[in-house]
Amino acid sequence: EGKKNGESMWTYDTKRTTKRTGDVFELTLDTEMTLSEKSKISKFLNKNYPYGAFKTRSNKIHIFVDKKNRNKLAPKFKVDVHLQKDGAKAVDLTADTTVSPYVFKLTAPNFFTRWGIQQSSIDITADHQIGKSLVIDANILGGLHLEAKRGDNAKNGRDVSLLVKKGGVQMFKVTWSTEKVNNANEFKFILHDKLEVNPESILFKNIISQYKFLTPFNTRSGEFEFYVSKADKNVVLNKFYAKGKVMKDGNKALELLMTTNEQPYKFELFAPALLGNVKPGMTEAKISVAHNPGQSLEMKTNFQKFTGFKIYKTGSGNERKVEVNGKELVMGDYTLTDNSFSTKLTVGADYLEPKITWEGKLPQNKAEAEAFMLKNNIVVKVTGSKRNLDLSLNWKMTKPDFNFGTPENGKISLNAKGHNP
Repeated sequence: EGKKNGESMWTYDTKRTTKRTGDVFELTLDTEMTLSEKSKISKFLNKNYPYGAFKTRSNKIHIFVDKKNRNKLAPKFKVDVHLQKDGAKAVDLTADTTVSPYVFKLTAPNFFTRWGIQQSSIDITADHQIGKSLVIDANILGGLHLEAKRGDNAKNGRDVSLLVKKGGVQMFKVTWSTEKVNNANEFKFILHDKLEVNPESILFKNIISQYKFLTPFNTRSGEFEFYVSKADKNVVLNKFYAKGKVMKDGNKALELLMTTNEQPYKFELFAPALLGNVKPGMTEAKISVAHNPGQSLEMKTNFQKFTGFKIYKTGSGNERKVEVNGKELVMGDYTLTDNSFSTKLTVGADYLEPKITWEGKLPQNKAEAEAFMLKNNIVVKVTGSKRNLDLSLNWKMTKPDFNFGTPENGKISLNAKGHNP
């Protein structure tokens, strides 16, 4: 209690009880306060506090925590707060996750009036079925409803959905559904998705309608599939394909195909919104690759400036011919031995014949590669109609141990002379 000249200016009385065991934590706090209109505190509150001063105020707070039973992220709990000022209700708050659905309720007349909140209380319920669904209802902003669900399906995948309503009107809904096959022969993953957006929703107004490169939409659906053959390979990788399709408001917005599971290999992309930024008027890109190992490699495109290339054996030894955009670019033959590589390249009437030799045979294992890299002598000799080069590069070094505290030794020598127009 505080007095001035024998007259009480304020009183404060509080009572707290606490229960703490291995199973629960419980706290009760009761507070009573009086405040004289003559006190400086009362005058200060009337001047600076938006809700004004008071003569009497009482607080009742009760907190309960169930330590043995949990929700998804925290122990179950319940909080009750009751505040009265001058005998009138100021704040009533309840937050309870010990029941299903969870409950949150706030009543604060003075606060609501100041901030223009029309309803008498804010009520929120949350029905959480762990691992299955979450449904939230709130009486704010005309009434909000959020519903999220997930679960396994009969196709070895999962189904997921999210729905948001405002004032009973759907703002947006998104659904995902997956399928999966995984066995000794193949792996396949399929994703189906759909998004419905109300043009009055915040999502549409603030994000989708503001797209710079993509086109806005109210309904979008997609299907994407990825496949890998575990039994069949191409030269290096397992055969695979990836394909997908996106529809916006009933119109095709994107279609993708990338496959090595058929001949020729293909990459095809239909995406007007994206490709139109690369080249005005461009709606699709197509590339095909036909590979006959050891014989030919041919790429075709629908591009204007680069229509493709072709590399193929002419039938004369190891001779290959290279064509770009349908025109011959270069022709060459090569010979590869254990310690040399030589080739001849012909472009029109000009030719170039480089030959590279080294010590020892080409490495076949880690030990041979290590010896090859620690000591060798490489000689390059190039003759041609307009150019020639003689180059020798030799080196010798100790095996590095990557310990910067110990010295390493090495020597390298490079000599070159030649003619270039």
